Amino acid sequence: MSIDIERILSARSDGGRLRSRKNTVHAVVLDGQTYVVKVFEGADADERAARESTVLRGCAAKGIPVPSLLAVRGPVVVMSFIEGKDAMTILDEGSTDASVLLYGIAAWLCRFHDSFGRNTVRGDCILKNFMVTASGIAGMDFEESSTSDPIGDMGQLCASLLSSRPMFTPEKFALARGFRDEYSRMSGTDLSGALPVNTARALEYYAQFRRDGPEMVAWAGKLRREGF
Repeated sequence: MSIDIERILSARSDGGRLRSRKNTVHAVVLDGQTYVVKVFEGADADERAARESTVLRGCAAKGIPVPSLLAVRGPVVVMSFIEGKDAMTILDEGSTDASVLLYGIAAWLCRFHDSFGRNTVRGDCILKNFMVTASGIAGMDFEESSTSDPIGDMGQLCASLLSSRPMFTPEKFALARGFRDEYSRMSGTDLSGALPVNTARALEYYAQFRRDGPEMVAWAGKLRREGF
């Protein structure tokens, strides 16, 4: 089926707005199909759009579940729409066993890291950037992808989990340890030493965007001292 990219782009102003903290994202419905038009903003918009499209192409070539890249026009990226709920929403609802959800994300991350030679991070690796679909886990939002150690993604995911409400409970720490152990088992890497520091670093970064940032920073310090 051919896709009329020009019609999608011209219709984006009529489409519903999707949640995005940094960019403008539209859902466009044409001929019964839904498309996502992501308009990157800021001085480095073209660069971030190019980065995201490069990762989407790489994932598609390796069979990693992500939105299909349909077109790139400067700071504008057109993608397929993935039906589902983000992992944070699923966790909040309690409709799926949290351990099963996190093990699915661990499997997706391990596959991503292995496919890109274990020297690339997806970036902004938070629960909201993983979609739970009828066929499994899919990754979203790759504009912060970079060449780096995969431990950075793991730290961000653990920070996202621990700082979800209710924050820093024994249950959340148990889930973080299970996530760590499952990823370690699948990847054959020992994360026990480096992960607390990377999680603390991620908590300190995300704290600047949260009202409860001081509490997150305090827990980051505790993680650096005591680990998981």
